[in-house]
Amino acid sequence: MIFFWFKYILYSVMDNKVLRKKIISSFFVALFLTLCLCCGVPLIIIFAGNNTVVMVIGIVCTVVGFYGTPMGWISFGNAKSLERVVLAVTAENLLTVKDIAAQLGKTEAQVKESLTVCFQKGYLFGYVFDGEAISYNANRHPTEKVMSWVCPNCGATNTYLLTDGVVKCPYCGSVKK
Repeated sequence: MIFFWFKYILYSVMDNKVLRKKIISSFFVALFLTLCLCCGVPLIIIFAGNNTVVMVIGIVCTVVGFYGTPMGWISFGNAKSLERVVLAVTAENLLTVKDIAAQLGKTEAQVKESLTVCFQKGYLFGYVFDGEAISYNANRHPTEKVMSWVCPNCGATNTYLLTDGVVKCPYCGSVKK
């Protein structure tokens, strides 16, 4: 069962590395704080009269775990909630606040707030949010211009972006010079 949760947390259908990194780091911080709480109490009990240094470490672990565990899991839950909003936009192509709210079971105000956070933190890129709807960003960098060329070996017409490094013909493999 525990391997299912690690798989659920570490592997995602999403390609957004920034958000995935946030989810993984918040999970491990929350897990560490939970372990501090669980290990701190026995350290206090076992070493109460014998070893005061270990007992103090147990007290510190308990306090840090007691106050940090809820905050850690809330941070993880918020990151997973933002992941769900990003997936609704990117994978399900839901582009209005109303559609996203209906799909996720949230209010429109919550969805607007989540979308604003996603755009501010860079979790959604290539889109523009006007407050009610999301649209694809039509403004592209000038170097992303699509070019075409005819392969001198096989005569096939191919397209490529100016940002591409080495351009090869997909049919015969010859390199564009």
